[in-house]
Amino acid sequence: MAREDTGTVREFFENWALYKKIVRDNYLHHDQVYRRLGRFVRERFKQPFSVLDLGCGDAARMADVLAGTPVARYTGVDLSKTALELAEKDMEAVSCDKRFIPGDYLGFVDDSALHTDIAGPADLIWVGLSLHHLPEDRLGEFFTACRALLAPGGRLLVYEPMRRDDESRPEYLERCRAYYRKHWTDLTQDELERSLKHVSVSDFQHPAKAYRKTAGAAGFASVDVLYISPDELFGMLLFAPA
Repeated sequence: MAREDTGTVREFFENWALYKKIVRDNYLHHDQVYRRLGRFVRERFKQPFSVLDLGCGDAARMADVLAGTPVARYTGVDLSKTALELAEKDMEAVSCDKRFIPGDYLGFVDDSALHTDIAGPADLIWVGLSLHHLPEDRLGEFFTACRALLAPGGRLLVYEPMRRDDESRPEYLERCRAYYRKHWTDLTQDELERSLKHVSVSDFQHPAKAYRKTAGAAGFASVDVLYISPDELFGMLLFAPA
């Protein structure tokens, strides 16, 4: 599987102050998304379960989701060692077996057969704002690898930038730039331009139909939309294996 542009991604997310500012102001709708994820986890998992968090970042929101649940194992994978150090601290309050693995999560799932003793089989695989770094022609390989890591009855959930099905990438980016410039008012001009550059250069925003097609070919029987952001720039999808 082709690897993402790890240098570009690392450069953006290592600038933790900007990222946390964006999260704090809820510009990427973290509040709504993690509430929805928390509801899904509480409704579905009544017995001990395992979580594989791909591109976990500092795991602060995931710690909130898992608090008070019967989670037995958590594995977080991220490029940023700084983020993983923060994740270890943020996850301290969650009582379960925890592992934090530095590296390219795409490479991690690509070598899934080597990691079943560490992270799988997983009852829940979560990818939050990371999968869009993968070009569309590589999505199938990613879904195939995730399918191999899921336990029977397990689920894959992703939250990503999402084009409308009839929308081109340039059209999406035009909408995105207009929305950010109008609503991301707490950022400095430099911070806004850096964020927009990241979206334009490093991201591949896929429509839901691309996820459905590639996931279906990889052995997922259904794809359900759990959440669409108010700006219609992001979506949360639930993938259930056949």
